[in-house]
Amino acid sequence: MGNLIIRTGDMALLKFDPPFMLLAPPMGNAKGSSTNFKVLGMDVCFAGDEGKIIPFATAQLPYMKPPYVIPGMGRFSFKLNGNITKITETSGKKLIIKGADIDVTFTPSLKAMQPPPGPGPPPQDTTPNYKGKVIFISTNLNVKAG
Repeated sequence: MGNLIIRTGDMALLKFDPPFMLLAPPMGNAKGSSTNFKVLGMDVCFAGDEGKIIPFATAQLPYMKPPYVIPGMGRFSFKLNGNITKITETSGKKLIIKGADIDVTFTPSLKAMQPPPGPGPPPQDTTPNYKGKVIFISTNLNVKAG
């Protein structure tokens, strides 16, 4: 018994509550770092590869959160929950499996802003960070690990 192994090319969907507007697609692709273990021809994802989801792994991404419609910038950080193997390892590393969603935090480094109502600096987004989940959609329908 086990869960499906996540591998390069598997889709990763971002879900935030409350939502904000990421000025990039809400879906990305997993990028596995395995060089000697493949599932159906694709590199598997080890614990630590959760931060390599493309395009969310880029240094900074633009965002907006109405009424702050002047874009700001921020970055993602990821935290694995119960979605790594407990027994199966390769090269001493645990594998990422489809299971609990991954926690994701988007932290603005340059706050989105409102158009200024008059003279003075424009009002800035006051939210320190946005919390959400990454949900994997795997094309691997057969190979499991535990």
